[in-house]
Amino acid sequence: MSVSSGDFASAIKGMMSRTAGVELSATRLLRYIQKQPDFDGTIVGIELDQRPRTAGASSGTQLFDIFVEAGGTRTTRRLVFRYDTGATFFKQYDMAAQFEVMAALNKAGYPVPAVLWLDTKGEIFGGSGMIMQRVEASAPHVLPFEDGPIIEASPAERRELLFNIIDVLARLHDIPPSSLNVPSLHVRGGGATPLEGEILWGKREIDIALEEATLPPERLQRYIVLRERLAEVAAIILARAPTDRPYEVIHADPGFVNYMTRGAEVAAVLDWEVCQLGYGESDVSYLLSQIEFYHQGRAVTDGVPTREELIRAYGDMRGELRDWEFCELFSAWRMANYCMLITSRLPHDQQDLEVAYMTSGRERLERTLAAFQQRHAAAPPSRAPAPIH
Repeated sequence: MSVSSGDFASAIKGMMSRTAGVELSATRLLRYIQKQPDFDGTIVGIELDQRPRTAGASSGTQLFDIFVEAGGTRTTRRLVFRYDTGATFFKQYDMAAQFEVMAALNKAGYPVPAVLWLDTKGEIFGGSGMIMQRVEASAPHVLPFEDGPIIEASPAERRELLFNIIDVLARLHDIPPSSLNVPSLHVRGGGATPLEGEILWGKREIDIALEEATLPPERLQRYIVLRERLAEVAAIILARAPTDRPYEVIHADPGFVNYMTRGAEVAAVLDWEVCQLGYGESDVSYLLSQIEFYHQGRAVTDGVPTREELIRAYGDMRGELRDWEFCELFSAWRMANYCMLITSRLPHDQQDLEVAYMTSGRERLERTLAAFQQRHAAAPPSRAPAPIH
């Protein structure tokens, strides 16, 4: 059984429902903003945007406008409140670290929304949150090649947009980590190296998900088998990690649902909760795997560049392509990890989707590992994978 993009949308929308329908207090938002030392004027009104979201499962998101009077003039400020609902996709969610990363990237001229205020005490909603400037652009869709701005573009515009996404990733990877001065990037996961830290962070996410899940024995066993396999592959990744290149700032979840666009322009890159130090090629591999995933069982959308074209474009933008097979392997490990996080939260009546989605992530991981080991014969051997039942 293969997993379709429609099945994927069903799973993600189920997770989005955990952060939807939450009543936010407009009064609390207003009061919080009004008391900020750098806020000028008097808020005379606030309006919450009640339109449903078309993407996003990692946190709560509320668009809103405030009407401000200052010096006899009335203006409208369009803002976004992003908040931890307690039911977010990642359980080690760190709003303060995300705020820190976004502030530094925005200051460096990178296209991220301007963050304004960080609510660490939960004064607005109860959990941590941040308020940012709204970007006036087209929002992404959970099915980017079936609905939303990518599919609404002409083939020529779509092609240009995908190359521009590669370009915006290359620009991120070219930013020296030291220039951002973001301490949280250097301590994520608590490993001896950033790579080990990310693996520890990902393994902890799985452990938390399985601790919190109420799974019958046969379902739980699937996850135990896959968790063991992910641990084995993680050991290979750590043993074969590059030793002759510096770490770079990477997004780590650069899927198509994380770009706001204006035609073929990338207006803003969203969702920085798993931003980390790593190797830029892993971001590109992640993006390419999404193109493959969304086109399972059907022809590639007209205007989408080939895999080879996008890889070559990235290499040209960076000056070289390094450690591609390794970065593909780490990207596949991360995606299999994310698969577990999604499927462990599916209801029991969606076991077919659960098995299909887990198998899809597992098969990609095994293919990528086999290709890596074929190219790098010195890699530690691994046992044959146990089947997922």
